[in-house]
Amino acid sequence: MWSYNGIRIIATEKDGDDNQIIASLNPLGGGTINQVFGYEDETVRISCVVVGDVDLDALRALYKTGLAYTLSGSEGIEGTYLLQKLSHRRKPIWRQTLRNDLSPYSPVYMCELELLEE
Repeated sequence: MWSYNGIRIIATEKDGDDNQIIASLNPLGGGTINQVFGYEDETVRISCVVVGDVDLDALRALYKTGLAYTLSGSEGIEGTYLLQKLSHRRKPIWRQTLRNDLSPYSPVYMCELELLEE
């Protein structure tokens, strides 16, 4: 079971982007000149299932704080990340069986978390 700031999520996919900051100059005399200015920290995307309105509301509250929170996965602590973007959509599921501690009629959401390394 995964969690972000202690909020339970069921991760289905994890991917990321690594970007270098490069300016390209194209002088009239020909040839492109590339200037490297450094790199951006990794952007991590987690596709996950969230069960229940309480956990979804808790996730939605995190993007307004400007604080970084711990992402824990199946192998332990993944790191500390800022929540840059949260996308969510409710699935038309009649009865959930993912979380036995919640009502079987709790809503189920498919979510995308876009996280920036602190």
